[in-house]
Amino acid sequence: MTTDSRPNIIWLTLDSVRADRTSLAGYRRDTTPNMRRIADAADGQAFTDCVSHAMWSLPSDASILTGTYPSHHGTGLWNDVLPEEMTTVPERFAELGYRTVGLSQNAYCSDSTGLSRGFEEFTWMDKSNLLQTAGPRILLKYL
Repeated sequence: MTTDSRPNIIWLTLDSVRADRTSLAGYRRDTTPNMRRIADAADGQAFTDCVSHAMWSLPSDASILTGTYPSHHGTGLWNDVLPEEMTTVPERFAELGYRTVGLSQNAYCSDSTGLSRGFEEFTWMDKSNLLQTAGPRILLKYL
């Protein structure tokens, strides 16, 4: 908890992952043990009955980050970049005094599309900056 008793929030969005293949949704293999552990904590929560608003990342991610339909924000339909007048969830959290940090490996969720807007700190991770972003200990763990 923060000093003013607001909850800490970790928001994970998995793009192109079948919910029925995760531990959270009861899949027979333990495919997402850390996510299940976080969700099962006393103050944890997971939402497994969600619907995508689009069939590809850009409009879907824009909907997730604005709470609006693609027909409203237009990103991925007639806009390649989220319109400035659209408020993002990270912007709203920042207005409430939260420190917002974003990490994305998806090019559609990056500075180039405006979907990084509102994060105090945002890192788009790709193979060119993987070592610097993740660090050698994390990379060695997965080798």
